[in-house]
Amino acid sequence: MKILVFGDSHALYFGMTEQVKRYLKHNIEGIEINNHVYAGGTINGFGRRDSTLGLYDKILYSIDEFKPDVVCIGFGQVDLELGYYYKKYVKEEDFEFNEWALSTLTVYSNFIKDLGVPVVVKGLNPPVLVSSRNKAINYTRRIITENIKDKSKAKLVINRMKAEFPSDLYRISMTNIFNNHLKTMCSANNWSYFDLHDELTDLNTGMIRSAFIPTKPDHHVIDSIYVRSIFIDKLLDEIKSQLG
Repeated sequence: MKILVFGDSHALYFGMTEQVKRYLKHNIEGIEINNHVYAGGTINGFGRRDSTLGLYDKILYSIDEFKPDVVCIGFGQVDLELGYYYKKYVKEEDFEFNEWALSTLTVYSNFIKDLGVPVVVKGLNPPVLVSSRNKAINYTRRIITENIKDKSKAKLVINRMKAEFPSDLYRISMTNIFNNHLKTMCSANNWSYFDLHDELTDLNTGMIRSAFIPTKPDHHVIDSIYVRSIFIDKLLDEIKSQLG
């Protein structure tokens, strides 16, 4: 079975190594996973055929070249954890979260329909920028203001974020709402869906388990052999349940 994975930088955990293979529960004999990670890749970039990364054409080209039995696609984390705040604080657009989520997923759905192969869609991970509001704000504002040359404009963005940036629990609820809409979209189109919520979340707190949170300022789940094994095993669980 040939599996082609596409995603933003949060898809790096599907990268297979000889060491990771030793810790998988699945027998991967006859299974080939080809992982394509596009750092900074966004769903909303699919709506622009001339976007900087050119994801639309790159993904279609890779499918035609690799001829996979199934494609796993995992975008959206960058949209939610960075793009959303860029639109809100830098571009100063006025919109409701639910409106933004549904609009983003409309772009996603239209793109996935073009792939022409069996698809498994991965949901978003729970946020790791938790338990430290300053860390979350500083990391987010550093990225969304990196191209702002006007220091007074950058300061206004920072001040507004300090006043309005949502709490840990609210950002967790945003992720859950997005994933629920994503599940509904997949169900309506007969696409398989999975996420790592149960594997990554502390059920007592509803937040990501501390074992998966990096100490450095970063919005990625920590990269380890264990983490890659649970990501790959969960993907294979979903594929086998759907394709047999």
